[in-house]
Amino acid sequence: MSLAETVVIMPFYFREDTSPTLRRELMAAAVDELPRYVPPRRWVWVRDGAPWMAEDLEWLAARVGEATGELPIRTERDENQGKGGAVVRGLRRALEAIPEARAFAVLDGDGDHSPRDLPELRDLLATVIASTGNPLVNVVGRRVDRHGCLGFFRGELEGITNRVAFACLRYALARRGLALDETWVAPFGEADLEAGFRLYSREAAECVAAAYPRAVADWGESDLYRWGVEIVPTFEIALAGGVYAEGLRSTQETQPSSAYLAGVDPAHAYALEVRWMLRRAEAPVEASLLILQHALLRSQLRHLPEGMECLLRLEDLVREGLGAPREQGAPGLASPRRRL
Repeated sequence: MSLAETVVIMPFYFREDTSPTLRRELMAAAVDELPRYVPPRRWVWVRDGAPWMAEDLEWLAARVGEATGELPIRTERDENQGKGGAVVRGLRRALEAIPEARAFAVLDGDGDHSPRDLPELRDLLATVIASTGNPLVNVVGRRVDRHGCLGFFRGELEGITNRVAFACLRYALARRGLALDETWVAPFGEADLEAGFRLYSREAAECVAAAYPRAVADWGESDLYRWGVEIVPTFEIALAGGVYAEGLRSTQETQPSSAYLAGVDPAHAYALEVRWMLRRAEAPVEASLLILQHALLRSQLRHLPEGMECLLRLEDLVREGLGAPREQGAPGLASPRRRL
């Protein structure tokens, strides 16, 4: 699998109150090195709402065109749908416009994902396909340290969703008499399913483009496009018989600008993902609460008053979705317990 067969999907969204100078600085950082690895004619840019960014993308396209003599494919939507919706639009456009493409990379448009990591992750994708004989492969560029770039709270919440995800996938596949293939994750310890730097085989890209909208429709919750961005594709590929693999990538220690969780209670966002995973795995209530408890008990948020408060909100929101509210005065699943 050569780089000539790789397509890059790049969603763009910044809040309106983000400085135009900072927006353009970050967008330029996202694309300036990319032509060394993938030519601009194989890029698909997706403007996810944000009409105030239309001029920024014109500026960026002119910059790329002047430097390379090529322009990216562009798709724009005036209404913000969330990164999940933007990725689906980008994948569908790329699948249609570039039928010979075999690898589809998703890179954020804010400079967080370095194009320098593309060759190694692309090679991992090819290796997994060749080793397993399975063309349905999802490769994630995992972060060495979630907390460094996300902060303590969000890093811990993503740890919870990671643990719930793997438990749910093991459960769902076991019900079919199958085992989850963790061969390509084990060397790194706990998985990093929430990481956004992704490479999909063509078959995996087709799976995501079809299955993600179905998941949103079945759940009846459009916010799944906003909060299930990485979890839903991973789940759908795995449940379709695909392989999940991880390779290390470089990571920014801080994010100069992020629209993720802006003005939203983090417990709500991550509870939505957890509820969806438990439902998608078809786990009964008792098993669902046990999966959730095991994930919560390993979170360091339990040792902070504000952290425990967040975990209790998350638990109650998950219980609400399961139809199993916590009894008044009952301790939470992550509450301290006596030890032997």
